[in-house]
Amino acid sequence: MISSKPSYIHNKILVFLLLIFIAINPEIPYSIGKYVRSDYGLVILFIMTSSLFFTNDYLIIVLGCIVSYIIFVKSGEYHQTKKYASSEAEKIIRYDMYNSKTISLEEEMITTSEPRIKKVTKPPNYKPYMDNVHAASSVTTI
Repeated sequence: MISSKPSYIHNKILVFLLLIFIAINPEIPYSIGKYVRSDYGLVILFIMTSSLFFTNDYLIIVLGCIVSYIIFVKSGEYHQTKKYASSEAEKIIRYDMYNSKTISLEEEMITTSEPRIKKVTKPPNYKPYMDNVHAASSVTTI
């Protein structure tokens, strides 16, 4: 005999799967996230979320909206770059670590090199003279 009472086993399975997804909180791969963040992906995500409102189970609606929000946020470009980008404070600490030497290489080389002694020489004993210019015109200023 078939019972007139509808079976809600499918709703219970869906609630269980949605709770597992929320509890695990998985990372969305970038290859999938770029499709979710596209225009068509957002429309499909909206249609799937709005289709949950046709069920009579409020728990499925609430959990489905939470899962849709998690997918939307996790597939965003900000989330993907946030994982790999350094903050300004981390950059400053790293740069200070590399630049912790108080004396630079140039200063070290100058202090270790031998000082140059300038020799005083007498002025040259020749006078420059103008050679044959081969019919070139003279340069005059106007």
